[in-house]
Amino acid sequence: MPCYNRGSVNAPIMMIGQSPGKGELTNSKKIKDKNNKDKEVIIPVPFCGPAGVKLQEIINWLGLDEGSYFLTNIDKIGNFNRPGMKGPKPPSEDQMLNQRNELIKEITKVDPKLIMTLGKEALWVLCYYNKVPADELFIGRNVGKYHNIKIEINKHISHLKDIDKNIVKNYEILPLYHPSALLRESKYNQGSSEIGPYHEKMIKTLNENKQKLRTLTKSFMI
Repeated sequence: MPCYNRGSVNAPIMMIGQSPGKGELTNSKKIKDKNNKDKEVIIPVPFCGPAGVKLQEIINWLGLDEGSYFLTNIDKIGNFNRPGMKGPKPPSEDQMLNQRNELIKEITKVDPKLIMTLGKEALWVLCYYNKVPADELFIGRNVGKYHNIKIEINKHISHLKDIDKNIVKNYEILPLYHPSALLRESKYNQGSSEIGPYHEKMIKTLNENKQKLRTLTKSFMI
């Protein structure tokens, strides 16, 4: 069963990861059936595995309320055909481009004030959409570096079926490392008193943006 998204569709902050892990596909959430309020349906939810626990630590440290963010992945299925490897196989460039329209639909539906990309794949998909050269999108060079993208909303990729002409919207992106990268670094540095470069850069980026993120969520709550 596909693992789609979770969070408020009115959230000012949208977080986009790569693919669901096995934890996301095996841990489910009960929700009310839209067509029958007396019935519950079970759906997989994103970021409920180990990477999700790490992400929740970051969210809690930032002081974000549950209704102030929306979580999703580029790939909704996950490819686990990797002998000896625990995580999903990263989607290919062709797969990511094929899934881009579905992601654009989600973005236009939520219409966030800020998009936080978690890992290189989400950054690549959104910035490549705006024809940013791939060699400029190495994640290490871009964590904490804001990007602005333009998304053309039309009848083919939008939930707004009644629009009669294309609309161009601007969105701000803040690239971050994927929580799974932080988990791998922690495991590698286990027993060491020093933090790794991924953690160091993430801490610096989050400290620099903490007030901005809180301001976004406060204006959302008013």
